[in-house]
Amino acid sequence: MHTNITVGYLEEMYAGAGGEILYRPYKRTYAFGMEGWHVYQRDPESNFTLKLLSDRDRWTAHLKAYYEIPNTNTTVNAKAGRYLAQDWGGTVGISHLFPNGIDLSGSITATNLDNVNALGGADNVFGELRISVPLKVRRLPKPLGKVCCDVDLAIAPIARDSGQSLKSPFPLYETSEPLSYRHLIQNWGEIRE
Repeated sequence: MHTNITVGYLEEMYAGAGGEILYRPYKRTYAFGMEGWHVYQRDPESNFTLKLLSDRDRWTAHLKAYYEIPNTNTTVNAKAGRYLAQDWGGTVGISHLFPNGIDLSGSITATNLDNVNALGGADNVFGELRISVPLKVRRLPKPLGKVCCDVDLAIAPIARDSGQSLKSPFPLYETSEPLSYRHLIQNWGEIRE
């Protein structure tokens, strides 16, 4: 069982408080969790976007499920709940972690709120493809060099309100991955050194 409580500036556009709880049994290929946040939108025109817009507070919460495909670094995930535009819906996705640390993922989100697209129509289903490449800084001590930086590239609709999730600064599933049975078995030779 893993828990996380976070307060402060959470991401580029929101500050607030919230938390997450994750049940990830050892030697199992599944995990379940939930998260909830009360956030305020940050004013993009303020210095360093530190000012909060008090009239733009929102509640968001999701139930989450994960399934690791056996003998692979592939994980299927799903979540359902309330998004930042106060719409309700769900997201299903799949991600694969390559041995060199590159993470390739894709997801589809559907909500009950229509969003105007670039052609003037309305959409409530959105897809996303994302690749995350880790950068290792050689001069940092060994543990810090592994968690230093990532370069993310996403192909997704921009400037939409519906189906948007808060990007947790410490997502528990990803944070707990180095402690998982799958990770320990696959990297045992490196861990022993």
